Amino acid sequence: MVTGFQYISSGEGKISTMSSGYQHISFGGTGMIETMSGGAQYINSGCTGIIDKVSNGVLHIKDGGSGVVSSMDAGYQHISSGGTGMVGAMDGAWQVISSGGWGTVSAMNFGLQEIFDRGVGTIDTMIDGTQRVSAGGVGAIGTIMSVGFQFVYSGGTGTIEIMNSGIQSVSGGVGIVGTVNSGSLGVYSGGTGIIEIMNNGNQTVYSGGTGTVSTMMSGWQNIDAGGTGTVSTMSDGWQNICLLYTSDAADDLIGV
Repeated sequence: MVTGFQYISSGEGKISTMSSGYQHISFGGTGMIETMSGGAQYINSGCTGIIDKVSNGVLHIKDGGSGVVSSMDAGYQHISSGGTGMVGAMDGAWQVISSGGWGTVSAMNFGLQEIFDRGVGTIDTMIDGTQRVSAGGVGAIGTIMSVGFQFVYSGGTGTIEIMNSGIQSVSGGVGIVGTVNSGSLGVYSGGTGIIEIMNNGNQTVYSGGTGTVSTMMSGWQNIDAGGTGTVSTMSDGWQNICLLYTSDAADDLIGV
């Protein structure tokens, strides 16, 4: 399909190759595309869209529709209004989840998942890429294996089950990590960062942030002036607290 329009209503439609045009699925229909390098797929209430490979293009899922993509190298998938979207392998695409939508990426080798406005997003395994959570969104990452980023902004909640590398940045939201084996975690003003088990890595709590480590086996927690940090049980590792005091010359920041 080089250009044109396919409308599916209460039936089934299939396109082998789509480089432009539109596939519109409604009234319980099912649409299938083998290879998509451009164009758009619209999935509405009670409908299903299935794509084997996406190298470019736009996918809209809303009103309780369901979309499944096996492999997504580029392009944009937007899930909203109670829709559900699943991507098997992501290698450079963008998934946006909002308005009560649900999105899942099984393996993110590279790409972006953005979650806000009551959206819920999950990445099972992150090799590289970014998850951004804000404004009522909930984001979860199973395992960060290599290089990856989770940014949690005001009103968002982000969780990481196992962190072997990468960065978690929490500013105004809540970030929770089950186990940290390596990586860096920053908690900024208005943010709350919680680590259940720290085997290695580092958590830095900046002014106005709150950081908690339940069990520290190794690694370190650095608390800047104005930040609040707690380690409940420390077997090894260290906690660095910066104090702000006033001298005759100037205010000095001291590492203790």
